[in-house]
Amino acid sequence: MSEHNYCVVLVCNESFLNHALFLANNLLKLKNIAYDVVICSGEDISSQVPANIKFIQIETEEFTNNLPTIPRLQKYSYWRIPAIDAVSNSYSKILYLDVDIFINCEDISELFNLDLDGKMIGAVRDVQQITRPNRMPLEFKALNLKFTNYFNAGLLLIDCKKWREQDAFQNIEFLSKKYTNILYCHDQSLLNLLVKGNWIELSPVWNWQYSYRNCFITEVISPKLIHFCGAEKFWNILDVMIPTRYRESYHLYLHQSLPKDFPSGTINFEFFKVFLKNMWYFNKNNSYISRFKYPHSTISHSANI
Repeated sequence: MSEHNYCVVLVCNESFLNHALFLANNLLKLKNIAYDVVICSGEDISSQVPANIKFIQIETEEFTNNLPTIPRLQKYSYWRIPAIDAVSNSYSKILYLDVDIFINCEDISELFNLDLDGKMIGAVRDVQQITRPNRMPLEFKALNLKFTNYFNAGLLLIDCKKWREQDAFQNIEFLSKKYTNILYCHDQSLLNLLVKGNWIELSPVWNWQYSYRNCFITEVISPKLIHFCGAEKFWNILDVMIPTRYRESYHLYLHQSLPKDFPSGTINFEFFKVFLKNMWYFNKNNSYISRFKYPHSTISHSANI
C-alpha cells in the first residue's frame, strides 16, 4: 500500500546498496516529505533494506538480455526502466534518481509540483548539449533523424498515467531490439528515442552533472542535486578532485573514521589546469543556467521527428 501519491525510485544491485541507502537516508531527512522512497533491484536484497524504505524486486533478465554494455555501465544501468514500470501503477508521479546523486538542498518537494505540460518525462539536458547546444545526439545522427534536445537520464520526473497510457515499457522493449547497435548511452538512448524530443526540460540545478570541467563552478552555483555521473564518485575517499565535504559526508554515514592522511587536495600544476578549464566553461554554463529564472522554471520541448 502506497503512503503517498509520489515516490522517489532508486535502483541498485547489492554492491551499490550502500550508495543507495546513503541517498535514501538523506531523502528522508529533507523538509516536506510527501513521497515514499523505493529501492528496486533485480537481486533479492530485501533483508538489507530498512523498514522505512520500500523495496521491490524487479524482473530484469528478459529485458536486459543481449543489450550492449561497457565496463563502466553494466546491465544494471538498464534496470531503471523495468523499475519505473513496476512502480508506475502505484503512484501519480515518480522521481527517479541515480544513486551517485548527492543532495545539496533541504527540500525537493517542488519537483513533484512541476507542470509537465502533458509530457511523460521531465529531465535535465545532458551535459554534452549544455556546453555544446547544437551537438547532434549520436543515436539520432545514426538514424538520420532531425536534431533534438537530449536529456540525461540520471534524474527523471515521470507522469505515471502518461507512462501507462503510452505503453512506455513495451515501446522501449521494441526499440531495444530494433536499435541494439546504436544504444551508445544505453538506457538513456532508449528513453530519448522513446520521446524523440517531446519532454519538459528542468533547470540544471536539479541534475548538475559534475566533472573536473565544472568542479569549481559547482561550488559557486550550489546546485540542489549534484550528479557524480563520471568516473569521479563521492564515495571514492582518495578522489581529490571531489571536495572533502562530499566524501566526508558519505564516510561518516557509514560510521567510518576518516584516515589521518585523508587527502583534501593540494595546490599544484594539475590544480591550476583544472581551475583554468573551469574558467573556460564558466560562461557556457552561466549562459545555459540563465535560461531558467527560478529552480522551478521549465522549458517545454515538442517532438522533432
